[in-house]
Amino acid sequence: MDVGWDTGAVFLDKAKAFDKVWTDGLLYKLITMWIPGGLVRLMANYLRGKRFAVRVGSDVSSERAIDAGVAQGSKIGPELFNIYFNDNPSPRNCQTRLCLFADDTAIMSTGKSNKVIEELNNYLDQLGKWMIMWKIKVNADTCQAVYFTRRRKVPDPLKLYRRAIKWSKETKYLGVTLDSRLTYDNHITNINKKTRTAEAKLYPLLARNSKP
Repeated sequence: MDVGWDTGAVFLDKAKAFDKVWTDGLLYKLITMWIPGGLVRLMANYLRGKRFAVRVGSDVSSERAIDAGVAQGSKIGPELFNIYFNDNPSPRNCQTRLCLFADDTAIMSTGKSNKVIEELNNYLDQLGKWMIMWKIKVNADTCQAVYFTRRRKVPDPLKLYRRAIKWSKETKYLGVTLDSRLTYDNHITNINKKTRTAEAKLYPLLARNSKP
């Protein structure tokens, strides 16, 4: 953190993002990318050819078509998801950045305290309208925000869909626990615990006369 500058970050909770990709919206984006018509039709058959039924005991419901979702475990699923999210609006300020990794999304802004909050709220409003248009669901109540600063005073909460996103002291992003002062103390503690647990599980497999 630069002297006198803070960083605010919002970590979005895109609930079951891969399962909620709007099929017709994805096909429309493939067409606008000038993907060959034959390939678009192939993707349409792949995406629209899925059906489901619900079974409770011996009773089975009638089949229904699945009109949303791409298979996260498939080879093409992540690529289709990236295409669907690729035309998201870019931040208007160079100090605000959108970080994407599969369905993990973080928005970060750096600068003076009042400017950070203003820029984050402006972009959340811009992104929120885009997500509504493309039927991307984000639960504002389970999103997290961390204000990285050495100050003790924390600014007012951010807002998404007019709902407050309260500041957290830490969050976990891409496997790393980030705290508001970037000490990484809890991250190191968690790694040590996992290491000891793994070591304890392996210990019975070692011969008693084994040397370290």
